[in-house]
Amino acid sequence: MAQLSFDRAIKLNPNLAEAYYNRGAVRYELGDKHGTISDLDRAIEINPNLAEAYYN
Repeated sequence: MAQLSFDRAIKLNPNLAEAYYNRGAVRYELGDKHGTISDLDRAIEINPNLAEAYYN
């Protein structure tokens, strides 16, 4: 359910790094490692100063 919220946020604003970061965290909890990496990479592309994305 949470992932759907972040999907909607990204659809509304595809340049929202925090939405990619949070969706990546949800994907991690679901065991989707490739999805997690993809979302965290995108978050970093949008906002290179998002330290949490590098950490995770």
